[in-house]
Amino acid sequence: METVNLLKVIAIDGPSASGKSTTAREVARRLGWQYIDTGAMYRALGYAALKAGADPKDAKVSWDVVRDFDVELRPGDPVRVFLGKDPDT
Repeated sequence: METVNLLKVIAIDGPSASGKSTTAREVARRLGWQYIDTGAMYRALGYAALKAGADPKDAKVSWDVVRDFDVELRPGDPVRVFLGKDPDT
C-alpha cells in the first residue's frame, strides 16, 4: 500500500482586526509549523496587478497579470512575501 504524506493546514477565519494573524502565528510557533500569511500574499498580488496597470475591478485581467508571478515566502517575523525578483514587495 502506498504511503501518502498529507500537508497539515489550519485556517482561521473571522472579521478584520479580530486577532487572526496573532493567533495563527502563536499556534504555528507552538506546533513548530511554518506560518503563512495569506493576507500578505493577497496584498502583494494586488500590488503587482496595480503596478502592472490592471483594472482592480476586472478580476480576469488582474488574474491574467499575476498568475505567472513567482511567489516566495521568506520565514521570519514577519514572514516576507516576494513576487518574482521585485524587492518592492
